[in-house]
Amino acid sequence: MLKRSGVGALALLLAHAGPVSAGYGVFAHGYGLKSEGAGGVAVARAEDTPAMAANSAAVLSLGRRFDLGLDWLYVEAGSAIGGNAFGANDAYRSDGQAHFFIPQGGWSTPLGDRAAIGVTVFGAGFGTDYKRSPYARFGGSDRAGIKLMQSVVSTSMAYAVVPGQNVGVGLNLAYQEINAKGLGFLAPVSQSPAQVSDQGSDSEFGYSLQIGWQGRLSEQLDSGIAWRSPTRLGKFRRYRGLLPNGGQLDLPAILGLGLRYQATPVLSFSVDFSRVEFSGQDATGNPASRLAQGRLLGSDGGPGFGWRDQDIYKFGFAWDVRPGLRLRAGYSRSSEIMPPSETFFGMAAPLVMKEHYTLGTTQSLAGGWEITGVSAFVPRSRVAGSGSIPAAFGGGEADIHVQQIITGLSLGKRF
Repeated sequence: MLKRSGVGALALLLAHAGPVSAGYGVFAHGYGLKSEGAGGVAVARAEDTPAMAANSAAVLSLGRRFDLGLDWLYVEAGSAIGGNAFGANDAYRSDGQAHFFIPQGGWSTPLGDRAAIGVTVFGAGFGTDYKRSPYARFGGSDRAGIKLMQSVVSTSMAYAVVPGQNVGVGLNLAYQEINAKGLGFLAPVSQSPAQVSDQGSDSEFGYSLQIGWQGRLSEQLDSGIAWRSPTRLGKFRRYRGLLPNGGQLDLPAILGLGLRYQATPVLSFSVDFSRVEFSGQDATGNPASRLAQGRLLGSDGGPGFGWRDQDIYKFGFAWDVRPGLRLRAGYSRSSEIMPPSETFFGMAAPLVMKEHYTLGTTQSLAGGWEITGVSAFVPRSRVAGSGSIPAAFGGGEADIHVQQIITGLSLGKRF
């Protein structure tokens, strides 16, 4: 576990800005506002420093610049319970907080002609806050929810092996915080009943590694490959009765592939593919059905959220309308991470976003400055439960849904 430091203090500040995912699963749909406006594409080519989080090799093409931006996220999430013996059919809204502000930033600089370094900050997480809890009928408190917040300070260094072929490595220093409330009804199925819920915030530090390549395949075609290791963190002792392995909540590895085609001098098309390996971590991948196998919450290999691995396809284009003005648009779609059998716990983490429609623009200003804007719409996605509520809690089904709107502005400068 990493010690608290000045870098950790920066991560702590940014972690409190946005506890709800603005993308797929616990991760954003894109890194940097320019990527966000083009559907999230960034593996093959980066246009601003936050995109180093998608591919550490990107820092070599950015030159000397910095970026500072802010996303505003509106979230409408909720759940419904039907056919349950402990109460009538009812619907619920996660209405404790609906508006979130998510800052981002980065800096890069060359080290001679063939190397460069940079640093950026990216976030991950999710959050629910029910003023009227769907879990109250099972013995939970009237107000309930889970918030997971992670901010990562990501450092990158890249080197041109030969002209047009860049490789990069990065070290990510992570801060993660969790807070669960209103879930005390789960104490009878936990190996540590007093550490299931309502323990306040618990935090840990950790790390992940990333490697990447970006290369020019022809005068018109660029490509990229990137991989981020699982994020390893210390155990959340205050919630060792909720999370498997005595409080472990590592985040998954991510693989990214990308292509960018320069169709004309003013028009380019990009496509990215990402695979997020949620099933590889016990907290995110282990199904709730392990309770029926005698594995208690908090035990080694115990129940988690039961998420599947996620495949994400991103499409984007950029058009230079005139010198100094670039327009972007994009679309992305993902596979569903939450099986219908896992929506009982999924009411606390309704991460069922499937699509993003995006628009963006960048206007160049005097002195190397530029301003970028983005808007994205995440249509309402829903997962209907099937065999989702255990018989011990009265059976029936839990359904979950979510919808989001994202807008943002950033200011960048190339020196």
